[in-house]
Amino acid sequence: MIFTSGSTGTPKAVAGTQRALANRLAWGEGLAGRGVRVAKSSPSFIDGSTELLGGLVAGDTVVVADDATATDAVALAELIDRHGVNLVTVVPGLLAALLEAGGPGGLGSVTTWISSGEALPPGWPSGCPPGWSTCTAARRRPATA
Repeated sequence: MIFTSGSTGTPKAVAGTQRALANRLAWGEGLAGRGVRVAKSSPSFIDGSTELLGGLVAGDTVVVADDATATDAVALAELIDRHGVNLVTVVPGLLAALLEAGGPGGLGSVTTWISSGEALPPGWPSGCPPGWSTCTAARRRPATA
């Protein structure tokens, strides 16, 4: 049992299978070169499971954010910068908050953003978020069981 993010209202419980989780982890394993990932979401939320387990499957270092850091975009941006995190999983609203909190030159270590859980704002992914000179959108989805 996992939960949706609740970003559009109340979180919803969803029954998942081990096979579906394994497929999502396999999909995410090759998205970025080996490095550092941040785990900032509850493991009961699908992104929380994949933040932690995905990093371990890929052989990456996983930096675990405490509750206060995970809920503060400025503190989370500082954690990402301090540890040289290169892969971050976010909902689009948090991505926008992190980009604003990181300021010019912030979040420079991040090479791969995984955005899930809600629709991207208009103009994304065809346009780059503010402050990015280039971006590439890969429309992939994990295999389902």
